[in-house]
Amino acid sequence: MGSTSCGAGSDAVIKVDQNVIIKGKPSGSLLSLSVMSEPFPQHIVPLPQPDVEEVLVAHQVTYEFYAEVRYRADLECYCQWYEQVSEQHQRELAAMRSDINILGWFVRRS
Repeated sequence: MGSTSCGAGSDAVIKVDQNVIIKGKPSGSLLSLSVMSEPFPQHIVPLPQPDVEEVLVAHQVTYEFYAEVRYRADLECYCQWYEQVSEQHQRELAAMRSDINILGWFVRRS
């Protein structure tokens, strides 16, 4: 737990942890105690608050940047899809051109 130091007729000092020291005078078989808290050794220094306008400008720039990133990613996906569909249509057109023209048998032009 903690350390205790007692002398004959002096205050009893019990150190519980770094922040709490218990002091008291022995009176008969009982020790009357009072709890004393030591102040915090570190001081918390608040950071200066940035200007509101700077925060809003940074937010707007960040939003526009990520919107541009999404737009370019979507455009890249669309371009890949369009290229695949275009190649598929070209293959289908080549297959249709090589098929037999059945309609041409029934429609005669002279």
